[in-house]
Amino acid sequence: MTSPTHMTFALFVYLLLLTTAGVALSEINAAVMVVASIVPDIDTGASAVGRILPFLSGPLERRFGHRTLTHSALCVTLLALAALPLRLASQDAYVCLILGYATHPFLDTMNVNGVRLFYPFSAVKCVFPLEVNNPARYRTRTGSALDRALGLIFLAASLPVFLIASQGYERFIRSTQKNIESAVRDYNSYAATHLVTAELEAHNLLTRESIAGRFEIVGALNDHTLLFKGGEGELHSLGREYQAEFAAERVVCYRGEAARTRVRVIDMSNQPLSSLQAYLDPRWENQLFGSLGTRDQVSLPQHARPFESVSSFNGVLSFQYATLEEIHLYRLENVFVDKGVLTVRTVMPVAAESLSAMSAELDSTTSGYAAHTLAFGAGEWIRQAVRVGDTVRPGQLLASVDDGGISVLREEADRDRREVRAGEQQSQLDNLDRRIIGAQENLRRDSLACAQASRLQQEGFASSTVPLTALARFSASRRTLEGLLRRRAQLLERWLARHEIGTLDSLLRHRRGERARARNEICAGCTGIVVDIRRAERAGRSHLTILVRVL
Repeated sequence: MTSPTHMTFALFVYLLLLTTAGVALSEINAAVMVVASIVPDIDTGASAVGRILPFLSGPLERRFGHRTLTHSALCVTLLALAALPLRLASQDAYVCLILGYATHPFLDTMNVNGVRLFYPFSAVKCVFPLEVNNPARYRTRTGSALDRALGLIFLAASLPVFLIASQGYERFIRSTQKNIESAVRDYNSYAATHLVTAELEAHNLLTRESIAGRFEIVGALNDHTLLFKGGEGELHSLGREYQAEFAAERVVCYRGEAARTRVRVIDMSNQPLSSLQAYLDPRWENQLFGSLGTRDQVSLPQHARPFESVSSFNGVLSFQYATLEEIHLYRLENVFVDKGVLTVRTVMPVAAESLSAMSAELDSTTSGYAAHTLAFGAGEWIRQAVRVGDTVRPGQLLASVDDGGISVLREEADRDRREVRAGEQQSQLDNLDRRIIGAQENLRRDSLACAQASRLQQEGFASSTVPLTALARFSASRRTLEGLLRRRAQLLERWLARHEIGTLDSLLRHRRGERARARNEICAGCTGIVVDIRRAERAGRSHLTILVRVL
């Protein structure tokens, strides 16, 4: 076989078999496969690779001959062992190298001369196909018309196989089937990383209206039902006959723009639905899932269709693929939620990340409503500064917690304790000062007595023991005075340290009091009108929520 035939056959095997087995479809893998398929002909100078490397092809042809050593199973095995380091770098390239090389001796078995596949252990020539009565039948000669025709056939067959391999065989089969189950599988494989659209033809089960075109797919309800956006952005279910709003006739999903999906859980207890706007970024698509309990009367329009994104039953609001726009559409902003959590799925195109990161929380004043909540416990009561219908301005007090004067009593008790402590300290200091004055007077008298006794001893009117006794009394008086002065200094130093600590403690108490007052009152953050005031119990504490419609 000529080199073009070997190359096209290796390419065909790569596209048909290797990509099906999991080898990646890439130009590098295809090039390795094609180049490896002509390497065995290095044992003859007549081949393309032999002419490129004559210093190898000449000695090999003279020593072993054509279609022997380089076409044998032994050579394939040795090549597989020698190329093992390549496997560490790329598993796919390693497989393409070995199998690309092996396609050459296999295809050469169709030559009339066959291949000594088990060289040097056996001289038997392997041929394919084999007919005992006519060994040369169905086989060809190198360079013949059949050889060239085989090369063209392999090349032509590679084109449709490439189109199939480029999208994957499973995807090819699903796009060929064009049924709803295949579309759901395609959506599930694309939706994690991309937006998804679908070309569909369907009809409405009630009106028999037919639709056709490309629509955005937003979710899959089950293995045979998809949700798609209609022309005005409303959601419709697409599935089997009598199991969805639209029965699918033909549907194929396509991968769209790359996107990221963020999922958050929001506790909506004791707040109105309008507070959702504080958590959602209106620039991207936000889908709501979950059930919320409410004591408000909720009225929703009734639609004769299998799927509803927002539904209400026995005081429970249910959301499935709902949007904030639907909450506005059904006028549910003022519905007060007693308990429940919502799961929010936000889908954002990856290309938009460079413009702005997805914010975890937005300012509630940018929406149509602002909710202000104040918590208070037992023994406390709320002083409301506004009523429903009042107009409020930024910074205006809405409500505060009154603790019955407990904080004032605490401050007065602290002040009384500080005053008593200061009086006790001053009394100790006055007593010590009186003792110091007495010790100073004793020291002065003992000093005079010591001087007089020394003079009398010098004049011979007293014995030598008198001055020593006077000097001992003088030393004792001086030690007493020094001890009292040292004690006074230590006492002042200790009181000064206590004063500094007390000052810091008072400052900390003052700041804690400011923070407590900030926690115990709420002020308006925008200009608006008070539209609702609710009280609810949660986690053993009472909560007051004031809902303001922003002007």
